[in-house]
Amino acid sequence: MLGRTHFFIGTAAALAVLQPQTVPALVAGAGAAAIDGLISDIDVGTAMPIRLLRQQLQLRCSQFLRSIN
Repeated sequence: MLGRTHFFIGTAAALAVLQPQTVPALVAGAGAAAIDGLISDIDVGTAMPIRLLRQQLQLRCSQFLRSIN
């Protein structure tokens, strides 16, 4: 399965089980479910979550190094 399949199926399943009653609960539930669905791809080096984490880490490190110089 592709990452987007994990994302959509995981989110839909979680929302079907949780059945949020308010907008904040819907947003929080959908966000947590989306992250949880993508975590299953963490062992694949080319997976989107890994690429995003790598990009964020590189960005944060470069910002930090610029701030101390």
